[in-house]
Amino acid sequence: STFSGSVGFTYRLRWTIANSCNTSSDEVDIKFNTPTSISTPSVTTTYGSTSVTFSATVSQNPAGGSVDFYVNGSKVGSGTIDPTTGIATYNYNPAVLNAGSHTLYSTFSGFGNYNISTSANTTLTVTPAPATITLTGLALTYNGSAQGATITTSPAGLATNVTYAGSATVPSDAGSYPVVAVLNNSNYSAANGTGTLVIAKKALTITANDKNRLYNIANPVLDGIITGAVPADGISATYATTAILSSNIGTFPITATLNDPNIKLANYTVSNNAGTLTINPAPA
Repeated sequence: STFSGSVGFTYRLRWTIANSCNTSSDEVDIKFNTPTSISTPSVTTTYGSTSVTFSATVSQNPAGGSVDFYVNGSKVGSGTIDPTTGIATYNYNPAVLNAGSHTLYSTFSGFGNYNISTSANTTLTVTPAPATITLTGLALTYNGSAQGATITTSPAGLATNVTYAGSATVPSDAGSYPVVAVLNNSNYSAANGTGTLVIAKKALTITANDKNRLYNIANPVLDGIITGAVPADGISATYATTAILSSNIGTFPITATLNDPNIKLANYTVSNNAGTLTINPAPA
């Protein structure tokens, strides 16, 4: 059978069932409430923000009661329904959320003769916060060690991925290297930092020491001084002169030839200073 009544009134329904053996009866109270629906619009905020306003509209307006708001399935707060508009609002602090899309919905728990209702899922979008990447320290001099650019971010301390001429390996050899620094933090957005790292050649000076001897005496041990070489590069020198045992008295150049077992000389600007061997007259 069908039963109807007026909203807000409670009706008691009684019934009796009888047969040849037994008779039973029961009753139930029936109250007719107004159905409601609730809608919550999507909202957008920026990572690091500390306040965003949620709103929900309850239709049929119950003129009272409250709305609970949920983010990613967890209740975050409640707002009181405005009796005139049927709208409830809540100021939420999204600082705990990473950038991305988060599920947002609301529930109306009922009020007076108005039924409960739950909104469809909408979206709280947290957009990445702006950041900047700055490259400094792009002019260096060869020192035998790996040397990279100085990367600074704002906000400070954000992770970056840096490449030099397309490689993640920090260079050590003298040369010119295009640098690209890419932000590695999904909560921020920044243009790539770009520049050119120039590692200049190191000055290396080799000076052959001057020597003296008497005529018809064997040449002395030739040597010299190397300055500016990185010890680990293993650069050394061999010294020679054109003078032989029978050379006449006079002066002869002493020249140096660099030995480069680790192929590192390309990292240097070399100044090679010759020395002088002087052959003096032998005593009479």
